[in-house]
Amino acid sequence: MGASVASQTHLRCCWQVMISSLSRLLTLLRQAKRQALMAILNSPIILFCSERSGSNLITKIFDAHSLVCAPSAAHLFKIMSEVADRYLPGSNELRNAVITLFRAKVSSWSLDAYSDTYLHKLLLPLQSPGAMAAALYRAEMQAAGKAHILIKENSSMKIVV
Repeated sequence: MGASVASQTHLRCCWQVMISSLSRLLTLLRQAKRQALMAILNSPIILFCSERSGSNLITKIFDAHSLVCAPSAAHLFKIMSEVADRYLPGSNELRNAVITLFRAKVSSWSLDAYSDTYLHKLLLPLQSPGAMAAALYRAEMQAAGKAHILIKENSSMKIVV
């Protein structure tokens, strides 16, 4: 009986160490992903807001500034964060899904004039849907000839923050 209690205690301790290690590893992976995305976006301005709060007006005011690109929300982060696990990282299927989602958005961006081939090449070196969405925002900023990007997507916090 004493050996059984000691064995259970040992197992519990091993599980706690393993769970703690996995938790730390996940934290490090999330930090690395965020750092990679922030490097792509170069310190974005992120607007978190509720519906019907005047956020579209704020976005247009920022977009009128000569240094800030503020495209209308495309909900790229929201939708891709919900379906990302359906695709292999860096796969053509993932890139095609991101491009299809981008093309289906209601808002108008400068990148709309670019071909799917161009967008595919832009996304080619990237592995995650978050990095791909960030690259599209960055390309929009560059196409507008501006130095900063404002992202109006509450769900971007799942990936960027």
